[in-house]
Amino acid sequence: VELLLPIGSIVAKEFSNDSERMYVPSDDMPDGWSGMDIGNLTIELYEKYIARAKTIVWNGPMGVFEFPNFAEGTRRIAQAVAESGAISIVGGGDSAAAIEQLGFADRITHISTGGGASLEFLEGKELPGIACLMDKNCRRKVAAGNWKMNKTPAETSKFIMELKGKLKETDTEVIIAPPFVCIPHAMNCIEGSKIKIAAQNMHYAESGAYTGEVSGEMLVNLGVTHVIIGHSERRQYFNETDETVNAKVKAALGYGLVPIVCVGESLLQRDEGVTTEFVKYQVKIALNGVTKEQIKNVIIAYEPIWAIGTGRTATDEQAEEVCAEIRKTLAELYDEETADEVRILYGGSVNGGNFASLFSMPNIDGGLVGGASLKIDEFADIANYVDFCYGG
Repeated sequence: VELLLPIGSIVAKEFSNDSERMYVPSDDMPDGWSGMDIGNLTIELYEKYIARAKTIVWNGPMGVFEFPNFAEGTRRIAQAVAESGAISIVGGGDSAAAIEQLGFADRITHISTGGGASLEFLEGKELPGIACLMDKNCRRKVAAGNWKMNKTPAETSKFIMELKGKLKETDTEVIIAPPFVCIPHAMNCIEGSKIKIAAQNMHYAESGAYTGEVSGEMLVNLGVTHVIIGHSERRQYFNETDETVNAKVKAALGYGLVPIVCVGESLLQRDEGVTTEFVKYQVKIALNGVTKEQIKNVIIAYEPIWAIGTGRTATDEQAEEVCAEIRKTLAELYDEETADEVRILYGGSVNGGNFASLFSMPNIDGGLVGGASLKIDEFADIANYVDFCYGG
């Protein structure tokens, strides 16, 4: 941590705009004079650091900005923050008033009059208002698009660039899983957006004679953050088992990737009334050896096989029932508090017409979207979902 303090200050003999004033080094303040503003050397120092910052929290004006003769420091710093391109948070009534007065309010990310409270929050203290929200067990919604074997690299770039312009400032986490060959193009396009890139599969081994496979290390080196594991099509066409899914989950976590673990029953299993038992078994095997700390970085996707790519969708109540059972299983494996933190998605033919009602279910935290994720307007609608728990 580097602490920057003023090099010099503008001091005044009286507390008034027209008072006699002079510049002095900060360690040589004359008796009987008041510090009214920072000097040019300090302004230039602060501007240099602000220009390269990614996040800026500003609490308190640089001087008595209400007096024009002592407003230069505050004006210059406000302008530097506004032009920085960083995430900027201004806290405190005086700071908020200065930003408004100087005309930079529309270029600041967030302005709050809670100056003291924001400093306490940065210090790590719990604020009652935030604690109240956290008590609601809110989980950030997810819109994850699984493109499967669709779109070329050029089509990927075009889609993501258009999608960026349609996304709104909501709290929903937006993830796209393009084909492997499209990942570098996707990574080049997501800069400046909240979109994250996932892979559709990975191998559990670090390296070796596994023709056609990719490792977690390869994905991380590309900038991938998430990976879909155990999708029903992988299980059906490539003979993946619960045991290989488990090996992949642990390997993904070892590389710092967020695994999106897919589970779900066939139509025959649903008709025979064994959905709950089967899905619980899949969850337990997939998470075997996953620690309490690691599970917080895992996303579970419930995808009833009979509803994938068929146009059939589980009712809201059917989807909620199974997702609730998955959360109960997590509580059995870990504890209720941990289970409440894990996000559970629904992944059976989610589309623009059904996502809102599905996402409103208490145990459904978003969707693993297939065909609808290939349609830019439809996926944008899903990605722009506002979670009332967060208020967008």
